[in-house]
Amino acid sequence: MKVIARNKRQITLYYNSDSSIGIKTLAYLKESAVPVLTIDLLKNAPTSTQWMEIAKGLGMKVSELILTDHPLFFKQYSTVDLDTNDWLKIM
Repeated sequence: MKVIARNKRQITLYYNSDSSIGIKTLAYLKESAVPVLTIDLLKNAPTSTQWMEIAKGLGMKVSELILTDHPLFFKQYSTVDLDTNDWLKIM
């Protein structure tokens, strides 16, 4: 996965195939009339540039893509001040 292609006639789903939410979302989208391009993050991890592009496309900061209240994240990073590059490394 090098360049994030944009197509207004399809939905692009970035999902984790080990996640019940990802599996349910994929099943829901497959029932829609719109073509779906699926990208399993476990098999095709985006580059830092692609993560930045995804965040921008969603109108979010890279830091907002991470579940910061998860116990593992909180334990390791709660006392650290992170910049954009740090967030990208975590991802």
